[in-house]
Amino acid sequence: MEYLILILGLVPAILVHLMKGNTSMEWSVELITSIVIPVLTVIVSIFVSTRSGNGKVSSAQKDLSKEHSELKADIKADIKTGVHSDLKPEIIKTQTFVTNAQNSISGKIDTLDRIINNEILRKSSLPPDQSRIDSAVDIIKNGWDSIVRENQELRNQVAALHEENTALKAENARIYAEFDERCTDALS
Repeated sequence: MEYLILILGLVPAILVHLMKGNTSMEWSVELITSIVIPVLTVIVSIFVSTRSGNGKVSSAQKDLSKEHSELKADIKADIKTGVHSDLKPEIIKTQTFVTNAQNSISGKIDTLDRIINNEILRKSSLPPDQSRIDSAVDIIKNGWDSIVRENQELRNQVAALHEENTALKAENARIYAEFDERCTDALS
């Protein structure tokens, strides 16, 4: 646009020269005025447009940055609330199962301790009759084997729940990453 103004400013000087005929082009007031005015107009227009444009761009950039920060904070709060409420029942279920399993195991260990202590007391008061000792040992052994089997089953269940919990955490992390990526793309 500035070049067009400059060219249009020179047109009157060229027309004046052509109208005079073959005389040499002199540096007259009209010629100087027709060159200086467009040049000054171009310089002033460039200065004004650059100055006002920079202010508007800077202001718009600050506004967009502020909106971006606010939206990002709102989205993160919504995600955390939603994901936490989605995972909370699974976490409570797993914690309840583990607590029940631990209580069951503790109760069985206490029972086994009582049985062993009772058998030790009985053994100290037994006559040399070995058959009673053998039967007591068999009872203890059977109880111990049963507890070991149940303990193994509980360990397997806990391992399965641990794997399921890990898979849920991985899925949760993937969803967060995907959501953050979408938010970043949407805000860009």
